Amino acid sequence: MDSYYSKHFYWVLAVTFLPFLAMAQGTAVLWEPEAELDLDLSNRWSMNFGTDYRVGLSEQLGEAGIQYVPIHLSFSQNTTYEIGFYGKVSAGIMYRFNTIGPVDEANELRTLQQYSYGKQYNSIRLVHRVRSEQRIKSTGTAHRFRYRLSIDLPLNGEQLNAKEFYFAASVESLLTVASRDTPEWDQRITAGLGRELTSKTRLQLDVQYRFDDYFNAGGQRVFFTTGVQYSL
Repeated sequence: MDSYYSKHFYWVLAVTFLPFLAMAQGTAVLWEPEAELDLDLSNRWSMNFGTDYRVGLSEQLGEAGIQYVPIHLSFSQNTTYEIGFYGKVSAGIMYRFNTIGPVDEANELRTLQQYSYGKQYNSIRLVHRVRSEQRIKSTGTAHRFRYRLSIDLPLNGEQLNAKEFYFAASVESLLTVASRDTPEWDQRITAGLGRELTSKTRLQLDVQYRFDDYFNAGGQRVFFTTGVQYSL
């Protein structure tokens, strides 16, 4: 890594994560390691398998010590079909074990339907995603509607190659509706850095700021996500 690239990379690193660390002071902080396997099938079809494990690190960062509190463990599967050059439709299912933590909460089955439109503009890729979800628990079913706008780009040149870094960011709004509860509107802002280890393997670190439930003056949370993705 030459000196110019080193300075460029560390500048992007600071701009990406320091604002989130500042917002995290006095805010609940969570960590979520993830792993994904992507299968590229023939005739425009692909499949994705994933798992994640969420833990709470602090209820109020800077005011309380670091903890390690299990929250949930999830397994998911999605099937995707490409439409034209830029569009994709997906359907998936996820099961979340909420009973591994100290909070007595019912396990959750989630189904989803999704449309995404992603287009390349020189080195920048811009993606719109619209998703609906059904969160099914023994206590009832909630319907969630989500819109996300995301970008990603390589940090060295016009195209991402093996052993190079890339930057990714997104904003997402979520509306949750359930018959027994008032509607809930959430907002998420995410920034991350990743590295293309090989043509099939990626590592990525994200920091996400969540503002929960605008309607009822909900709380804020900061998530640190470490993920590995392998493609076949």
